[in-house]
Amino acid sequence: MVINLGDKLKAAQARKGLSGVELAKRLDTTPQQLSRWRNSRDLSFNLVLRICDALDVTVSEFVA
Repeated sequence: MVINLGDKLKAAQARKGLSGVELAKRLDTTPQQLSRWRNSRDLSFNLVLRICDALDVTVSEFVA
């Protein structure tokens, strides 16, 4: 089973009701970089941890 982490990021962001600008600020990045991550299939584990922290979710919740 292949997990598309960019899709998981989009879904988690939507569940939290955050705009791209808001989430980018929480991740200390630009909205453009956030967009690249949302369109990516693979994200580093360290980045996934940062995203989970910014969204206040566990890794299990993020990939579910």
